[in-house]
Amino acid sequence: MMEKKKKSGRNSEQISQIMRNVHSSGTKPENSFLTALQSAGISVDVSRHDVTGKPDFVLNGKHIAVFIDGDFWHGRQWLIRGLTCLEAQFQESKNSAYWVQKIRRTISRDIAYTAQLTDSGWKVLRIWESDLKKNVESYISILQSAVEDTAVSAPQFQPEKKTAAEFFAGIGLMRAGLEQVGWKVVFANDIDIHKQNMYIDQFSDDNNLFVLDDIYHLRSEQIPNTLLATASFPCNDLSLAGKRAGLGGQHSSAFWGFIHILSDMAERRPALLLIENVPGFLTSHNGEDFITALQALNDLGYSTDAFMVNASHFTPQSRLRLFIAATRDDYVHTHSAQGSISIDALQPSAVRPTAVLQHIRSNPQIHWRIQPLPDPPLRSQTLADIAAETPENEAHWWSSARAQKLLDSMQPRSRSEADAMAARPEWSYAAIFLRTREGKPHAEIRTDGLAGCLRTPRGGSARQIIMKAGSGNIYMRLLTPLEAAKLQGVGGYRLNQSNHRLLFGFGDAVCAPVITWIAQYYFEPLVQELIHGKLLIGCY
Repeated sequence: MMEKKKKSGRNSEQISQIMRNVHSSGTKPENSFLTALQSAGISVDVSRHDVTGKPDFVLNGKHIAVFIDGDFWHGRQWLIRGLTCLEAQFQESKNSAYWVQKIRRTISRDIAYTAQLTDSGWKVLRIWESDLKKNVESYISILQSAVEDTAVSAPQFQPEKKTAAEFFAGIGLMRAGLEQVGWKVVFANDIDIHKQNMYIDQFSDDNNLFVLDDIYHLRSEQIPNTLLATASFPCNDLSLAGKRAGLGGQHSSAFWGFIHILSDMAERRPALLLIENVPGFLTSHNGEDFITALQALNDLGYSTDAFMVNASHFTPQSRLRLFIAATRDDYVHTHSAQGSISIDALQPSAVRPTAVLQHIRSNPQIHWRIQPLPDPPLRSQTLADIAAETPENEAHWWSSARAQKLLDSMQPRSRSEADAMAARPEWSYAAIFLRTREGKPHAEIRTDGLAGCLRTPRGGSARQIIMKAGSGNIYMRLLTPLEAAKLQGVGGYRLNQSNHRLLFGFGDAVCAPVITWIAQYYFEPLVQELIHGKLLIGCY
């Protein structure tokens, strides 16, 4: 790589003097900045509509495009106002949906146009209008350096590309969720060949991005530069239903393989992380495992955040999961700090309940970066909507004798609810989960319109049962792979493997719409900040 030329232009004091002499009162930010550029001796073309995205300025003789983005039109005003999301900015407006949709389209175009420019050899500087008013000198300095340097280091990752590496990828539902909002997974890894087969069935990647191997055997050079890395590491030793061996257990200790990879990647480690696991992670070994994991991320230069999301907000499945989001201090924090929330200002919410807040507030030694999140949406779909549309030829209803045997195994409360459903004139649906306690089967029923949390069908006791009742009749059958896919938010998933393999894959996966929601409301504002305030350079 070529060394940079020694700068020979104006020093910071000379630039400051120029700025003091620039009169910007009563002018648009673009005009004020243009005057400042000209005063600094930087020649520009104005409003180059022949360039992708129509930048406000293009530096003469250089492939450098400059955009001045208004906070309202480009989707930052809600952050400045301390709101939880873009929708909150327009909650009093009669045209809320129109404005949110319009501004989200603008955000998507900003990211896409920036990627197109950097791909074609341009350098791009996007500046927030509110930042320009406060930091004119720094942006002049950035452009002066860009004009005078003959070589610029290639970046480790490009935020405008929205690329991701998917560790513990399973059947790819993390990827399915990310792709809904424009992310591109360029690397996936898992140790299970059956999950790899499902993944390849679904995504049909031609570039062999899925690496089948133990995470401890991966080499850092196998992993491409990405903006985001996700990790849904095994929950066996953290689950309340397990032996609670914690991060030192045989399965959940795979977390340390992920940490090892990040460490080996050194300066190439991603700017953003998303780690997913069961709520039991929060309390494993009295909370020590959770804090140990956060400290390990801090030691690698990441600030951390924690929140919980239940799939029941998106699909009719009760599936609460804990998420850790992490941002690289030396990259993310060099940009605007806009959007982070002080710990003192945090209040219990749907995504940060008291249990999460207690860990945040009682561990000041952890380097936290808490980002605003709205409450998840209200779900409109019920279990009946999914079960009723399952083709009858796929249902495999049980014999009356088998159904009666399960009814007889129910505790009085569950049996009473089943009988009440059967007594109604209309059909209704419920989920039944068969547990074994002290060697005896025990059937539990839920009639709240939700399925229980999908699990892997180990030992035959984890597979859920669908009950259809009405007009004096009760029918039962096992949950189908198609229904499991719909409960995980991927009804169009290709079901080319055996039922057992499919149910195992879905039971071990994330709920895709939850990931889409996190990507849109947590990571999209971060990407917006990351494409602003710094000269973006393509890897070409």
